[in-house]
Amino acid sequence: MSQHIIEFVDSGQAKLRIDSQASVIYGVKILGLESKNNRRYSPQALGQAIPLYEGARVNVNHPQGRADAPRAYQDRIGTVRNVRLQDDGLYGDFHFNPKHPVAEQLAWDAQHAPENVGFSHNALARTSVKQGQTLVEEIVAVRSVDLVADPATTRGLFEQQEPAGTAQPRMWDNRTRRWVPLDSHVSEEKKRPLDLNLLRRDHPELYEQIRAEAERELQQVTADETRALEHAARERQERLAATLLEARLPPALRSERFENLCRSAPDEETFAALIQLRQEDCQWFAANRKPVSVEQTNAFATGPTVHDGASFAAALR
Repeated sequence: MSQHIIEFVDSGQAKLRIDSQASVIYGVKILGLESKNNRRYSPQALGQAIPLYEGARVNVNHPQGRADAPRAYQDRIGTVRNVRLQDDGLYGDFHFNPKHPVAEQLAWDAQHAPENVGFSHNALARTSVKQGQTLVEEIVAVRSVDLVADPATTRGLFEQQEPAGTAQPRMWDNRTRRWVPLDSHVSEEKKRPLDLNLLRRDHPELYEQIRAEAERELQQVTADETRALEHAARERQERLAATLLEARLPPALRSERFENLCRSAPDEETFAALIQLRQEDCQWFAANRKPVSVEQTNAFATGPTVHDGASFAAALR
């Protein structure tokens, strides 16, 4: 299934190398194999996501309101480059704007308190649930990467960790983005799972609001999936065209039918095999082609013998 996920990752006690002149923090952790939200990422999923994170724009703090809300220009602080997969997750180099208002604070944290340097990810992923844990099988699209504070209390999904030993029951408030006390006077009836039929009957306006929000989320997920698939298709066609040019096949062997066959190849290996086979055909024809000669007819082979101008003129008559 497709799921909209938000994760937080900090660099912990790692020694970050910062180039103040180039405004680059090297070796920041972008995404780990396991998150605090009981999600596990397969190394294959992270490896395939490298192009999505390469060049990703980094903003300061979470967006105001909805997770997909547009960002203000002053929120932008830099980009992530040189993304690579290591044993415990994705790492990259953070190129930041030295003129940004928080650049000096960021540089200090990177040198003296790297646990304060963290990224929150807003992404669309394909997930499955195995033994009670969510497995992220593929990251389809990356909406944003945000630089956020207070990593010790941030879990992702705009959640904060529930303080240990809290005596009073608490609940997560999506509106305020924080844990709030749960009213101890709420009746047992109201604590039961929500019945949508009762909600529609007793609170039609709230029901419609929830339904509309769910539809918007579904449309957004569908649109993100469509854009991701279209982007992947365009990239594949570009790679196909480039490979065909590099193969330098003669026009006779690069027919429209052959190109359509390449486009319909189920995977890259099959596509490469088709190109290689056609190149081998081209080499075979070049090695085994026999020269073709055209018999030349001497116009005067059967005519009278010409010895001088007079006989030549006579032969023409």
